[in-house]
Amino acid sequence: MEIVSILRVLRRHRLLVGLGLALSTLLALNAAYQVSLMPPKLASRQQTSGVATARVIIAARTQPAFDLKSHITDTLGVRAALLADLLSTDDVRAQIARKAGLRPGQVAVLTPAMDQPTLQLALPIAATTAAATAVEPYVLVVTNQGSIPILTLKALGPDPVGAAKVANAAAAALGGLIATKSSGKPEIVVERLGPAVSRPVVGGSKRPMALAVLIVVFGMWCFGLVVVVGCRNRWRHRRAANAAPRYSAST
Repeated sequence: MEIVSILRVLRRHRLLVGLGLALSTLLALNAAYQVSLMPPKLASRQQTSGVATARVIIAARTQPAFDLKSHITDTLGVRAALLADLLSTDDVRAQIARKAGLRPGQVAVLTPAMDQPTLQLALPIAATTAAATAVEPYVLVVTNQGSIPILTLKALGPDPVGAAKVANAAAAALGGLIATKSSGKPEIVVERLGPAVSRPVVGGSKRPMALAVLIVVFGMWCFGLVVVVGCRNRWRHRRAANAAPRYSAST
């Protein structure tokens, strides 16, 4: 019976129900699209960014990269990890930005040293999370493969072309790091495993959010309408009952 009564109230006030549906639809469209009235048009709120990935291997200068009998093979993994961490220093980060045609403040570098700490304590976790939070438009994420001397340079940016420039600049900066940190002729070199591969990344669709907004707002509108009508009817009945004449029984 309650459902029947609610449906009767909504049918009786179908103009207000239609107004609520129109308002809910407008809010749902605004959640999924950029709504413009002058001129009338809808533009998608999806955002396109870019990601680029480059891989390099740290090898001995005098031996092939996959020569496991090299006298420094056992140290290549450690050297690769050290080079990865050095990419986050201010000087190298500025060098990467300049090679990519950007300002130093536009590039952030996240290295393996900024990964989760070994000891899961509150202070180290909080410090690691704060250090890994980047607000720069371009972010370079450097990862290594443990004992394998391969570094993955993943650049994120507003567009694929810019991300590829950052990844390639980071690969070039590794060679400069080896030259500056070595005394005499370096024993190791950086060999690229192909150029940086970039692709666009399109943000997720806002349509599920728009549908949720439509259902929630329209449901709240109908619920509020039923409550207001019910309160008004009770008030009218009470007022009519108080205004009705009362007769006393005579003895």
